[in-house]
Amino acid sequence: MKTRMIAVVGFVVGFGGLIADMGQAQSTGAQLNGSLNGLQSSEQTPTNLLARLSYDSTYVTDERGQPHFSQNFSRICFEVYRDGRYRISRMALGRMENLRGTLPEEQVSQVASLLKKVDFDSKGGGIVRQGSETFVAEIVRGGQTARFIWVDPDHHRPFPDAAESVIRWLQEFKAQGATALTAPESSTMQICPRMSDRPVQPVAAVWMGIGRGCAAAGGR
Repeated sequence: MKTRMIAVVGFVVGFGGLIADMGQAQSTGAQLNGSLNGLQSSEQTPTNLLARLSYDSTYVTDERGQPHFSQNFSRICFEVYRDGRYRISRMALGRMENLRGTLPEEQVSQVASLLKKVDFDSKGGGIVRQGSETFVAEIVRGGQTARFIWVDPDHHRPFPDAAESVIRWLQEFKAQGATALTAPESSTMQICPRMSDRPVQPVAAVWMGIGRGCAAAGGR
């Protein structure tokens, strides 16, 4: 089978060119500017926000390469508040699911504990032959936002333990008692973490080029 090789510059692996859907062409290198190494931002965040998280896999099931995590959901965006309120947008087998609900206090404490351990130097870019997995975390700490980004191309750059624990939690999360979101609440532009401190670069931007009909477009 002919090997596919995609050279990726900067942060976004396998997503080059899709950012044009935002109406503003910018290099992938610029997207990572100011977002590496858990850089702090003084940007305004919604009251009581705890974190926005995302996981994305570009592996295709009929290829030899398989994701490190079980393919319950190939794409997940999760927004959670300190009082337990959450919104989630996730894709499985090409179908999007957009939900909202409230976590019990015990589960909020569990998530908060996992997020406290997220503290690593971000890693992005590389050469992809079979697929990649990406984790992005936007965590509010002391009134400021810290971002962490990790890309694992072809299983050559395993996720840090803290990132792996959060991803597993996201994959196994059961949205019990949740209700469906309606536009504009279901906009992944609002639910997903941003790639950088720039105001119009959420992770959802790259999804829109793949499945524009999956979520309503909207600004934060």
